[in-house]
Amino acid sequence: MMIPISLPEPEHVTLRDHAQLTIRPIRPDDAPRLQALHARLTPESIYLRFLDMHPILQADEAQRFASLDYRTRMAFVATEKTVTDEQIIGVARYAVGGPQHLTEAEYAIVIEDRYQGQGLGTLLMERLISYARSNGIEFFTAEVSVENERMTHLLQRLGLPLEKHLDAGVGVWELRIALKAERRSKARRPVKPRKPSLRAKSASAKNLAHPGRVGRSKYN
Repeated sequence: MMIPISLPEPEHVTLRDHAQLTIRPIRPDDAPRLQALHARLTPESIYLRFLDMHPILQADEAQRFASLDYRTRMAFVATEKTVTDEQIIGVARYAVGGPQHLTEAEYAIVIEDRYQGQGLGTLLMERLISYARSNGIEFFTAEVSVENERMTHLLQRLGLPLEKHLDAGVGVWELRIALKAERRSKARRPVKPRKPSLRAKSASAKNLAHPGRVGRSKYN
């Protein structure tokens, strides 16, 4: 019998520019809000997250991304109040790789362009990491474009041990972050170049549809 999940309560946060936001777990009814967020992203932001262009987030994709089990798949959203509702302006999520890899998950994060550089990425990632730890996850992995400097800076601010391997053929960093280790001021490991990966050269439509990825992802 599965133990009921106790989800974190919504938190009110203030960004550097004094914007007032709420960070909370994602809900199934957030699917249309995810579509709206995706539509507001610039082509550059979409490319840096998906390593390709994915101009439209379809309704079935959005519903799948919003309907999670809160254990092996989890997401936090940052929302801003509107006149009649709320809009999502940032998402951070993880997805465990399968039953044989329950301690390792791919992570993803996307922030609406006009809110980037205000500290929201750090706030979302801190909460995602804390939740992942409480569910037995020890490592986050991701594939990130070498052009994604904001992600590099974010990981440096988090101060967790980080392994970086460069797939030089396609300009992608393969990242592995240790969540259980003590936080430190700087997390650097020697860079080990790798041969071009055929997997990184071609991604299926399913992979490219992953929500808010920092790079490619194999899991929903």
